[in-house]
Amino acid sequence: MKLAVNDARVAVVDPVDEILPVRSMLTLGLQHVLVIYAGVVAVPLILGGALGLEQPQIVILINCNLIIDGLATLLQTPGSGGSVHGCR
Repeated sequence: MKLAVNDARVAVVDPVDEILPVRSMLTLGLQHVLVIYAGVVAVPLILGGALGLEQPQIVILINCNLIIDGLATLLQTPGSGGSVHGCR
């Protein structure tokens, strides 16, 4: 007895490449921005206080940290265009 098997192929999407609904993307994107911003600002505040820096020096440290974080973000952004940098 032979069984007929339907050769329907199901497209399997890796969870990393899954496209979420817009509401989920906006919510997770906002969460990501807030967590990154908190991490970028909290480290210079803690480090500056531990080193005994004055307030203007801590402000400069925070500004430098924000600039470097922005540059790192820009470096990682164009990864899908065949660049050697960034994510896929």
